[in-house]
Amino acid sequence: MRYSLYVVGTESFVGKTELSLCLARLLEKRGEEVICYQPVSISDAYSSNLPDQDNKYQVTLREDQTSAYLKEEIDLVDLEQRLMDHYTSISSSREGQLKRCILDGCGHCMTGAFFQMHSARLASFFGAGVILVAAEKGELSSLIDKIALCKASFDSYGVRLQGVVVNRISPHGQLLAKKTECQKALNRWNLPLLGWIPEYRGDDIQTHVQNSMRENIYVYL
Repeated sequence: MRYSLYVVGTESFVGKTELSLCLARLLEKRGEEVICYQPVSISDAYSSNLPDQDNKYQVTLREDQTSAYLKEEIDLVDLEQRLMDHYTSISSSREGQLKRCILDGCGHCMTGAFFQMHSARLASFFGAGVILVAAEKGELSSLIDKIALCKASFDSYGVRLQGVVVNRISPHGQLLAKKTECQKALNRWNLPLLGWIPEYRGDDIQTHVQNSMRENIYVYL
């Protein structure tokens, strides 16, 4: 059983935080102790939207630090140590038992590459399984292309994707009826389709998302 799951997007604004919180709720309903947090933020524009996150557990890398990083004034080893110290602290209960960690990704899957802090490297660093989140922003072929690009990045770090969630599918678009075709495309890489989630509006989005994912997600958590 993996004790960490990294929720990563093919691009920004695909509903990663929404999915992270839903996964945490599903695991809690199964009786697990879960913590959901965002380990890395790239600039204040990507600050976490997770409720109750203590920012002391987050490493923030800003655009104005790029020059210092190139001059080796920012120590990558020190950043990694801080990340691991944060992770160890936040994932252990008072009794010393490991909590299940849901790690909320920042931006798209290669956000942070300048600082060598992109999602593939971080997933490898934490030993986390990865759930890739994509959203409808075009044709099915375009969606699969983006998934393939992200998969190549994770493959290069020896990180296996647990599966894919396609989120925010327009009820009026062509993609809604192409679930079977999407799964066939993913089967080429042995990737399960964990969620096929129409776009919901309203106060009860999390309930809709949980219900959409419940059938398959427990197998891969």
